Amino acid sequence: MADLETTLRRLAASFAEEVMAALRDVPIEELIALSEYEQDLGAPRRTPKVARPRRRSAPRPAPPAPERTIEPAGPAPVTEAEIEAADRVFAERGSRGATPAQLQEALAAKGLPARGDVSDVIRLLVEREIIRDAGFRRTTGQGTAPVYVSCR
Repeated sequence: MADLETTLRRLAASFAEEVMAALRDVPIEELIALSEYEQDLGAPRRTPKVARPRRRSAPRPAPPAPERTIEPAGPAPVTEAEIEAADRVFAERGSRGATPAQLQEALAAKGLPARGDVSDVIRLLVEREIIRDAGFRRTTGQGTAPVYVSCR
């Protein structure tokens, strides 16, 4: 393969030398006449490219401002009833513990208003040392979730 590449390079170099030598021997008048002759035969004319000024499109109208909505300041504060009910859930489940989703289901079953996220309830229970992270994860339908167990 290296021999083929070497041969091709040598042939290309010698061809380029021959072309340059032939062009040096031709008078400039003949080259000009040849180019005019080709233009007369219908060869496409090459015109130099001229930079054209860019057309600016009309400015785009600004998008309408979004309507301002007042978001609630934060999640509703955790009530003592929720804390007591959650404590009972963890006490009932014992060493099995519960995931946040299981706690949410148990609180809803006990008739407490459905909270979108029980992380505040769990955070308060951990801070008060009522529950702790069991140190393992339980597989759910959407990945894994931490399991919390009662400290009592």
